[in-house]
Amino acid sequence: MGKPFLKYFDPAIPLEHLLEERYVTFGVGNRVKEIVTSFLAFLRNKDPLTYEHSLRVGIVGSRIGEFLGIDPKPLLYGGLLHDIGKSQVDVHVLRKTESFSAQDREAIRPHVMDGYRMLRGLLDYTAGVMVLHHSFQENAYPEILPEPLHSYGPESDANIARYGKLLALVDYYDASHRVNGTGSADRTGEDIRQMMFEAHVDERELVSSLFEAGIFTTKLYP
Repeated sequence: MGKPFLKYFDPAIPLEHLLEERYVTFGVGNRVKEIVTSFLAFLRNKDPLTYEHSLRVGIVGSRIGEFLGIDPKPLLYGGLLHDIGKSQVDVHVLRKTESFSAQDREAIRPHVMDGYRMLRGLLDYTAGVMVLHHSFQENAYPEILPEPLHSYGPESDANIARYGKLLALVDYYDASHRVNGTGSADRTGEDIRQMMFEAHVDERELVSSLFEAGIFTTKLYP
């Protein structure tokens, strides 16, 4: 079986170090850092690969926010915590890299609402963003989205939907670095770029811009 993920971050630089740089750059306060750290500890203990995936999605998401000139923090927090509900999923399902069954997929689906329930009351805006990250795909879920916890105003409410779509984009990008369905060979960076274009036709221009800017990359470390 191939590696679960190809590395598009320099493996010599710990993800936690890159995350701390993001915190400093955005002036993230101690309260939010403590909440995020405590939730991520659940994932790290349950499945290190899902934990690392979450860090990458948060870091890359925040870079996209900077690139687009929008507030990067909702993408940072949403990315870091989008899969926190997977702390409730059977570890044997989480660690599968191939041959997902219909039963496995059903076991994974509740993670979105589980994560939403864990975050609401603590990070409500983040909960509103992360609950959307599987809403823009074929067989989207959850089938019924929860009522908004708050109305932040027309502009901010529209931004939540946009952040959710961007989060879905980054989540797909990082997950595309998994080995193929048979586990027989790793995908190349060019394979992943083509997958992004095919899966996100409505965001093709943005995807192209992200590759050109080096936020998405075809360079992969061994």
